[in-house]
Amino acid sequence: FMSNFSVDYRLRTQEEKEKYGYLTNEQFEELMDRLQIIRKQIALKYCQAEDDIACGSNFVFPIRGLRELCLKLPTSRAELTPENVPGVGRAQLEKFGPKFLEEILHFMKMQNINKEKARQPTEQSFEKPLGEFEPKCG
Repeated sequence: FMSNFSVDYRLRTQEEKEKYGYLTNEQFEELMDRLQIIRKQIALKYCQAEDDIACGSNFVFPIRGLRELCLKLPTSRAELTPENVPGVGRAQLEKFGPKFLEEILHFMKMQNINKEKARQPTEQSFEKPLGEFEPKCG
């Protein structure tokens, strides 16, 4: 479904920002569900090809990695690094990351999410010269 409204990410609490990143709680949960479906599809295909009993969804991509993807919303392969997505190895990111990246980009487009607009303003952006706040006595 296409979102017709834009969330003002600056109005969210610090706890919400830390827990859901650029997303609302509902968006975060929806994207997690979508990424888990992709992870399961990859695991079914990959594990059949490898004929490995120990292979499973967590082998393909751990849940911690999916949470990191939802928090950080990488939009390029350059952002798919073990440093940016803790808990996921470089080989996993290179092999399976593009599928997740494709879904993240699609989700962001559907939900009208723009990471640049969602960035928090710096404290300096609120600073005004003192003269503007002083009462004008005349």
